[in-house]
This record gives sequence, structure tokens and C-alpha cells, in this order.
Amino acid sequence: MPTKRTGYSASMVNGKIYVIGGYSAGFDLSTVEVYDPITNAWSSATPMPNPRKNLTTAVANGKIYAVGGYQTTSISGYLSTVEEYNPVTNTWSTKTQMPWPPRQGMVSGTINEKIYVVGGDNWDRNPMIYANEYDPLSDKWSVKESIPTGVTFPASAIVNNKLYVINGSVTYEYTPSNDINK
Repeated sequence: MPTKRTGYSASMVNGKIYVIGGYSAGFDLSTVEVYDPITNAWSSATPMPNPRKNLTTAVANGKIYAVGGYQTTSISGYLSTVEEYNPVTNTWSTKTQMPWPPRQGMVSGTINEKIYVVGGDNWDRNPMIYANEYDPLSDKWSVKESIPTGVTFPASAIVNNKLYVINGSVTYEYTPSNDINK
């Protein structure tokens, strides 16, 4: 990767990997770098409007959504910011912020073109139980069934239209069709 960093997020669109944001040499980054596995080459894309680290990204409808994170230079640090990247036009646009509380260290996944954001932490550093759904077509957020145990900086994967959130000894399986908060 051209820019060494931590706290970034990566997503894949049209066979290319987009590495977004992060932290390097004492600064939050808005940097977006694109890796093409076919050519084994990196290129740069338009930077995010708001530099940050510890964000999550997810892909829906061919666009990348950068959600939340931490910005060292902001008053509270923790962000509810949502920005949409269009790889075809190489442009960013601001979307509706995620619901309270702002947070970092959460994970996301896309099921049926809706983005699910789970966990994270903020000011008190306690792992969070929050789960939210973002519908990019309507640009609206909804609160979903909370997870039983809070998680921060977990891993996630989508398998058979279920979101798995894994954090140490805790594994949470989320199925949108079974959510009690539809």
C-alpha cells in the first residue's frame, strides 16, 4: 500500500479494493487508495471529505459508504458522519448521519443492499450493543435489535444473508428477516 497506516477500512467494488481513511504519522487520513489485483497496481482516488480513523465501510448499489470513526481534531472525536463514494464518478457526497451515539470501532455488512452497522465504542470506551440499518436508497437509518453483548473493534462477515459479528469469545449472528425491530 502506498500509504502506511492503521485504523483504515477496506471495501471491494468492481474487482478493485478501496482502502479508506486511517491514521499515519500522527494524523487522521482522508486518503483513498485503490488496488487492482489484475494489474497488481495501486492508484489514488478522491479523498474523503472528513479525515478519520477507526471507521467502517460497506458497499451497496455499487457505492462505498464510510460510516462513523474517530477524528482527532474534532471537539468530541467520535463521529456519526456518513459519506458515499461513487467509484464511477470518483466523487463523495454527504448522507444522513447514523443515529446516536457517534462511535468508532464498529463493523458493517450489506444484506439485500441495506447496510448494517453493529457495535463500537465512544467516550467511555465501553463496548456497545447498538445495531442499526441504513437504507442508501431512502437515505434513512433505523434502529435494529441490539446485540446481547457489546463489542468494539470486532470482525464481521456476511454468509447466506446473515451478518456474523465476532469479538473474542462472542459471536453474534444477525438475520434481517428475523429482526424484532422491523
